[in-house]
Amino acid sequence: MPMRDDNSNYSDAYSLLDMYISKTIAIGMFDIGMSAGVNNLLDTDYASMILVNAGSFGGNTPRYFYPGLPINAFGRMSIRYNF
Repeated sequence: MPMRDDNSNYSDAYSLLDMYISKTIAIGMFDIGMSAGVNNLLDTDYASMILVNAGSFGGNTPRYFYPGLPINAFGRMSIRYNF
């Protein structure tokens, strides 16, 4: 994707691999859900946001890229009441 109107800078393409697993258990009138996962499983360096035609401040070079998150894990638990 071009980052400037004059097409002088381009961003690199990237792919992310995420993994997610979940389980729901019914206990009486309740459903208990548990899940866990990993985002960016291969720890890819990527720009999650690109600022097109970025300006510079204080004599610094323009900052076009905002880095994406590195590998990270998460877990969830939910309880649902069924009427």
